[in-house]
Amino acid sequence: MAPLAEGIPWQRDSCYVCGAPAALGELREDGARHLRCLQCGAVWRVPRLRCPSCGNEDHATLSTLSEEGRRGTRRVEACERCRRYVKVIAAAAPTPDEMLLLEDLATLHLDAVARERGFARY
Repeated sequence: MAPLAEGIPWQRDSCYVCGAPAALGELREDGARHLRCLQCGAVWRVPRLRCPSCGNEDHATLSTLSEEGRRGTRRVEACERCRRYVKVIAAAAPTPDEMLLLEDLATLHLDAVARERGFARY
């Protein structure tokens, strides 16, 4: 299905192929943000400064969270309006489908950071 939908704009927090919630975000070298589906591996581009869950574009209410004392290539992007978040990793290229679950597991500490602050995952 993914090749058939290429070029069709999709800016929601759920997968356009299977409907599952986005599991991870990827911030690519060109600055583009893509969401990834753990169920089927689909990838779709979303605006960087926009909440895919509620459409909020107010940068004052969009925040970035990281584990205390650790800044790096993995973080949480959260929306103060809808209280939803997505984990985002820096990626030069799309993460191979078979590695998505491992990336999700490797960032479990970020789920704890977000939940501590009252956010829920997409």
